[in-house]
Amino acid sequence: MMHTSKAPVFLLLLSFTGFSQNYKEMMQDPSYNFYEVVREAESYFENNPKGKGTGYTPFQRWKYENEPHYYPSGVRNQSSHFIAEKAFEDFIAKNPGSAARAGLNPWTELGPWKVENITGHYAPGMGRVETFFIDRVNLNRMFLGSRSGGFWRSYDGGAHWENTTDQLPASG
Repeated sequence: MMHTSKAPVFLLLLSFTGFSQNYKEMMQDPSYNFYEVVREAESYFENNPKGKGTGYTPFQRWKYENEPHYYPSGVRNQSSHFIAEKAFEDFIAKNPGSAARAGLNPWTELGPWKVENITGHYAPGMGRVETFFIDRVNLNRMFLGSRSGGFWRSYDGGAHWENTTDQLPASG
């Protein structure tokens, strides 16, 4: 009768899993190529559930939002993740008397506060601002985009806004 040990197989598997980087950690580390992270996550989800609470949807959002930034090379360590923060700091430095510098918020929330009041049902994310741009030459010229709220522009520093996509059948 031959005796076999399961210990070497266990150690071999342990050594392979010990060297593999978790895709969530890779997402946070710009030294990993975008496409390496995608391969790692897709490999993980081939053998794991994709339902609610598994991390699959946040990964898909991350992939969707980031691929245009790193296509076609996938290189992530050549751009700053703090570009918005740096732009804000530059704005404050160039505009020392601005409301933001004084700690004031000149914006007023206009609602809607409950999406059900518009659609009659619960629709999360409706009107959520996805992108925002302020013209550096003319600070009164601003634009914002919303996946389900359309594209808006202001020529008076945000005092008044005009929706430019109301005539479209869908703005998503």
